[in-house]
Amino acid sequence: MIVTLVSAMVVWACRRHARLHLDAGHDRAAGHDRVAGHGERARDEAGSTLLEMAISSAVLGLVLTSVLSLMTTAASNERFQQGRVSNQEAVRLVMIEAARDLRNANPMLPLPDATSFATSFEVATGPTEGPRTYVRWSLIGHEVVRETLTGPGGTAITSTVRLTGINTWSLRYFDRHDAEITSEDLPGDFVNCTERVVILVSAGVASEAKAFTEAHDVQLRNHVLDEEEDLGC
Repeated sequence: MIVTLVSAMVVWACRRHARLHLDAGHDRAAGHDRVAGHGERARDEAGSTLLEMAISSAVLGLVLTSVLSLMTTAASNERFQQGRVSNQEAVRLVMIEAARDLRNANPMLPLPDATSFATSFEVATGPTEGPRTYVRWSLIGHEVVRETLTGPGGTAITSTVRLTGINTWSLRYFDRHDAEITSEDLPGDFVNCTERVVILVSAGVASEAKAFTEAHDVQLRNHVLDEEEDLGC
C-alpha cells in the first residue's frame, strides 16, 4: 500500500511539473511581459501551494497509518510467537518432571479410590532399604501441583504449583498385557499391575497463544512383573 501511495505521489509530481512547463511555453508564445508573467505565475504558485499541502498531508496521514498498522501487526505476531514458546516450554518441563517421578516409582502407592488415579498419582522413590521420598502429583482446579509427603498417603511437607492454565491433565494406566486399568478396577490394581502410564497435558500459560498439548508414554522401570509374579493382573 505504501509503494502504491508513493507511486501516486511521483506521478502527480511529474504531471504537475509538465503542466508548469507547458504554461511557461504558452506564456512565451503569447509574448507576455516577463515581469507580468512572473507575477501571474507567482499568484498561480501561491494558489497551488495550499492544495499541494492539503494533498501531501492527506497522503502522509495514509502512509503513517499504514506504517502504524504494520508495526502493530508485527508486535502482535511477536507476542504470539513468544506465548507459543512459553506454553511449549512449560508443558514439556512438567512432562519431564512427572515422567521422572513415575519412572522412578518404587513402588506406586495407593490412592483413596480408583477414580483419583485419573488426575493424580503417588509414588515412593529411592532405594527400598534406605531414605525414601514420597511424592504426589494432582490436578487442583486449573493447576498441576507436586507435593512431597511425610509418608504414604501423608500430609504435604512441600507443595509447588508446577503448571497453570490447564485445559487437560489426564493419566491412563496399562498393565503388562497392554490392557488399560480403569476406574472400574480396584485401587490395588493400579498399584500392583501398572507397568506404563500415558500422560496427556494441554495448557496455556501464556494467554497470547493457543494452549500446547503433548502426550508422553512412561515405563515404570522398577515395576516390571514376571509371568509368575502377575499378582492377579
